[in-house]
Amino acid sequence: MRDADDKIIGITFTQGSDTVCDGDVNYSMETSVTCSEDLTEAGSALVNSVTKDGCVYKIDISHKAGCPTVAIDVDAYMGWLYENEWCIGLIYVIAGPIIALFGLQWFPYVAASLVAIFIMGVVLSLSLAFGWMVTTTGTIVSCVVALLLGVIVGIVIRRNIWIMIGLLGLVAGFFSGSLVYALIFGVSGWKSVWGFWGISVLMAVIGCVLSCYLGKALVLISTSLIGSYMFMRAWTLFFPGNYPSEAELIDPDSELELNAIFWVFIGVFGVSLITSIIFQTKRAKTHSDLEEYNRA
Repeated sequence: MRDADDKIIGITFTQGSDTVCDGDVNYSMETSVTCSEDLTEAGSALVNSVTKDGCVYKIDISHKAGCPTVAIDVDAYMGWLYENEWCIGLIYVIAGPIIALFGLQWFPYVAASLVAIFIMGVVLSLSLAFGWMVTTTGTIVSCVVALLLGVIVGIVIRRNIWIMIGLLGLVAGFFSGSLVYALIFGVSGWKSVWGFWGISVLMAVIGCVLSCYLGKALVLISTSLIGSYMFMRAWTLFFPGNYPSEAELIDPDSELELNAIFWVFIGVFGVSLITSIIFQTKRAKTHSDLEEYNRA
């Protein structure tokens, strides 16, 4: 609940029931708790009104339970970030070329960072899927846990080169699966949550398996692919509405209409991928850790 200045003043939640009201509709109760710092004891809530709207009972009360427990308006910040995706685009447009062109030369740092970011993304995606981020506290806890796990995993794999290469192949495979699914959607319009995850996970497994056999070649291809994908996605954030995000691809209720600009972005990815592979093959140096892995 927010006031005219968009400040949080309370919370509203709805409770369902098994009692049938009308046809297939059951009775439910919608409770609005307005923030009141003075009412702190259990059972001391002030009842402002009780009304009935069809099959919904509406209760309006005041209590401190409706006051924010954390002085950080995550919803407002996330809303600003959603409206200003170019901020993420700036990160992608800088990090993408660095990863694509210097993945071999800076292999340990690039691999550890990518895997850490990937772990953070997976944790946050699962938190959203299980509804752990519906509150400000839940969102903050999920972000902190994601950050800690990402950093810990990054530090651990930095000391194990074979794990680094395997996970790098897994991440690259997942990114390629997302791209393949976007291409399928662009051509046929087919959209399925299981289709997205099935293709992405399958490609991730393939990438991880290939990493055991290709070594340096896998690192070259993976870093070129991931960096090129990030560079391409940066431009999709600068010019939104022309390329479906991963969230839109797995949302069955989203309405997507792709145009010719979608294929321009695909072309940007293809040119970036070929250019980065050629550059790393001919110009980029290979990190000593990776050379030792190949010799082993």
